[in-house]
Amino acid sequence: MTQTTNDDQGIVSASVTAGDGHVVEQTVDEMGVADVSNPFALFDGDDGDMPEPAREAAIALKRNRAITGEMFRQAMDYFGHVKRSLNNDMLVPVVDTFYGVMYAEPAAPSQVRIRSLKNRASLSAREAVLLTALRRKVLEYENVGLEASQWVISKEEIVQLMSTGAGPLAGRNSEESVNRQVEPLVNAMRTNQFLEEVEDEEGIYRITTLVPVVLSTQRIGDWTAAADEPGSTPTDQNDPATTPDDDAQDVKQEELW
Repeated sequence: MTQTTNDDQGIVSASVTAGDGHVVEQTVDEMGVADVSNPFALFDGDDGDMPEPAREAAIALKRNRAITGEMFRQAMDYFGHVKRSLNNDMLVPVVDTFYGVMYAEPAAPSQVRIRSLKNRASLSAREAVLLTALRRKVLEYENVGLEASQWVISKEEIVQLMSTGAGPLAGRNSEESVNRQVEPLVNAMRTNQFLEEVEDEEGIYRITTLVPVVLSTQRIGDWTAAADEPGSTPTDQNDPATTPDDDAQDVKQEELW
C-alpha cells in the first residue's frame, strides 16, 4: 500500500489494489479503513456525481443538434443533473414539451465572457428559405391532423419550392443546375436534423419536430422584421443570368441555436 500523509494527523489517503486488479480509493483514519467509493463512478478514478442515464442524455445534447423520443424522456427524468452539466459548459437547455424536443444553445455572449462548448448554429439565406418552406409544410400537415411521423416531403417538391415563384433558384435555365444546388441545401437540413431519410424510399424525407421548435412564431417575426428594415437585402439578390452554379459562397447569416 502506498500512502500519502495528509496535513491532518491521523488522516491518510490510500490507493489499495483490490483482488481483481482495480485500484480502490479509501480513507484511513484512527478508526480504521472506510470505503468512500463513489456510487456514481463508471470508471476508475471517476469523481462524477451524475447517474449514468443523466450523463448519457447530457452527452447526447452536447453532441447532437437535438434529442427526441426516449432520450428526451430520459433527459427530463434527470433534468436537474442534465442542466447542471450543460451549464458547466456554458450551455442552456431549451425544452419544448409539446413536440418533445430538447436542444442545448450557447449562453448569451452578453452574459458570459467564456466561450461555450458548442457554437451557435447558423443558416445561409437559401437554407433559411428552405427551412421556412418546411415550416409551412408542417403547418399544412398539422391543420389536417397528421402526426409527426407522416410529415414527409420529396426532393422533387423541394426543388419546386426553391425554383418557382419567389424561390431563390427561380429563373435558372438548367434543371441539372437547380438539382445540383438543391442537393447541398438538403444535406444541410439533414445535418441540422430538420430532415431525415425515410427508410426504403429514395428521395423522400421526413420533416422532424425540430423544425416547428426552432422556427417558432417569434423567430419568424424576427426574421420578417429584419427583412423589412431599411437597407436590408433580398434573400437572394444574384442575377440568375450571372450567378454561377457553385453555391459554395452562400454566406451563413441567420443564427439559430
